[in-house]
Amino acid sequence: MVSISFPPVTAVSSDPVVIQARVANFEDGKVYLDNESSSDIIYDHCFQKLPQRVRDLKRPSRTQLVSFMGESNRPVGEVSMEVMMGEYPFHQIELIEFMIIRAPSDYNVILGRPSMQKFGAITSTVHGMVKFPTPAGIATIRGRMTWTEECRQVEKVLLRKVEKLQEIQMQDGPEEKTSDMTGVARELAEHALNANPNISPIRQKKREMSQDRSKVACEQVNEMVEAGILREVKYQTWVANPVMVKKPDGSWGLCVDFKDINKACLKDNYPILEIDWKVESLDGFRLKCFLDAYKGYHQISMKKIDEDKTAFHTLMRKWSLSLELILHWIMCLPIHPQGML
Repeated sequence: MVSISFPPVTAVSSDPVVIQARVANFEDGKVYLDNESSSDIIYDHCFQKLPQRVRDLKRPSRTQLVSFMGESNRPVGEVSMEVMMGEYPFHQIELIEFMIIRAPSDYNVILGRPSMQKFGAITSTVHGMVKFPTPAGIATIRGRMTWTEECRQVEKVLLRKVEKLQEIQMQDGPEEKTSDMTGVARELAEHALNANPNISPIRQKKREMSQDRSKVACEQVNEMVEAGILREVKYQTWVANPVMVKKPDGSWGLCVDFKDINKACLKDNYPILEIDWKVESLDGFRLKCFLDAYKGYHQISMKKIDEDKTAFHTLMRKWSLSLELILHWIMCLPIHPQGML
């Protein structure tokens, strides 16, 4: 039995141990060593970049992976590939059984307990390194700079560049009105609802509001009707309820409870971009326009076929009867999961 020891701790590392290894005879610098993982994983976005002769080795998988949160993910397949850790002469090659997972990840490969046992490797997160025995002696691999450290480096660069930015004084213009919003032409952009056609439309039962809230709601609805943002609809499918929300300045804001249509809309698996990527993309531009989002969500038209899905109840004193109105304009982002607009 070969003895493996680590040097005294001088600087504690809290980053995951990410190394460079040779997978299927190709160098990969995003190999995460995870002692908590019961499987060895290669992500599909990495697997698809391998040569066809390697991809042809894929076979069906009957295993289902379950995370510690209880979420399950069925692999798209399994594959056996050789993995080499270390450099000659302190290197070792093992045949690893990988699960192919289709999911977003900062890593290409995760080496879990099965591969760590084959290599006889011991990982130390505190030291940021891994050690394992080879015929030539004990091999030591130090972890590479992770995306966390890369973000820190980007932040330092951005801070230096921000110091060079010029401050521009903006003058207040005339007060904006709802009727000033002309919207974006339909041929340029439209918002569509990807609702499941197999789900029956839901008409929420009308909820009563207090007199003060109802008065403000009617005023805001009247304003948007006159501006052409809202219009009356007589044959409704989906109908929601308005919700009045108190703003920080004490005024009331009109929202709509769209949780039912939200549940009927299909969701995608693509997360929003990391904020540091968004900030880094500003590099090189002298000016950056931050949109004044004064009712900015009214600027993109709702697709004609989906307009009736945005209907909501309201009591219009002008006509002295209950009308259902639908949004003629809708925010440019997909409706949020919490069901409030």
